[in-house]
Parts: sequence; C-alpha cells; structure tokens
Amino acid sequence: MRLGAGRVTKEDRIDPGVGLTVEVKVGAQVQEYAKNPEKAKQLPPPMPGVNTLAGRIILNRLEATLYGAARQNVEALIQANEDVREGLKKLRKK
Repeated sequence: MRLGAGRVTKEDRIDPGVGLTVEVKVGAQVQEYAKNPEKAKQLPPPMPGVNTLAGRIILNRLEATLYGAARQNVEALIQANEDVREGLKKLRKK
C-alpha cells in the first residue's frame, strides 16, 4: 500500500517532486461567487488565516480534488480485494 508522496512505509523518504496542481483561471471563480452571494454561502466558513473569498474557493477546490483522489484509491482497493477473493475462490475449487 502506498502512503503518498512516493512512500510505501512511513520511514521512506518523501519525494519532493510529488504534488498536485489545481488549474483555475485567475479571478474567474472569485467574480462568479462575488456576483452570486447564494453560491458563496455554499463555501466552507473562513479558516484562521484564510478569510478571503479567493482563499475559501481554493480550499474548496483542493478539498474536492483530494476527496476525488481518495475515492478513486478506495475504489481501486475494493476492486483489488474483490479480484483477490475471486482468485481464491477459483483456487479452492481446484
């Protein structure tokens, strides 16, 4: 199982080249949320040190990106587990 940042065990060295990129047209979402106060209410509340609309939007996108990546990893693990179970069933039948 991989822990992230290029590591397999917590003792492994973190690969500094690992990261993630959130591509957004600068200012586009800030203007969108500024024009629509109802949409801005959907964002999480300001965090200490991050109380601007732009900061909240970035955190929201980052959270969604991380959630999506975590979900894909969990789905891959579930599929791998099912594949192993099927393989074991076939071995038992022999």
